[in-house]
Amino acid sequence: MKKTIQNILYLLPLIIIWIFVARIDYEDVSRDNVVVMGDIESTETSSKDEQAENPNYTLEYKLEKKELNNGYWVETYQEYKVYKDKNGKVIEAIPTSNFNYLRYPAKE
Repeated sequence: MKKTIQNILYLLPLIIIWIFVARIDYEDVSRDNVVVMGDIESTETSSKDEQAENPNYTLEYKLEKKELNNGYWVETYQEYKVYKDKNGKVIEAIPTSNFNYLRYPAKE
């Protein structure tokens, strides 16, 4: 019985520190600063005034090329900032400097 109480007393400070750190991390997270895909604050992005003027854009990746390289298919996707009107029609698609690569083995 004495060992159990002693073990609990050893673990109690660790549990308190863990709760404290978890609480601090949770408070620092703001849902307003969540970026869905890519970094919106890159050099290609427009000013905040322009974003407020035309907020109907999304970040999308489009397939740029697919090539066979050493027995693997490599697909290159480039990120685009796509502006749409109220009806969902694409007005403009601006390429950004962000790329994603997908590599998988080619089946023979």
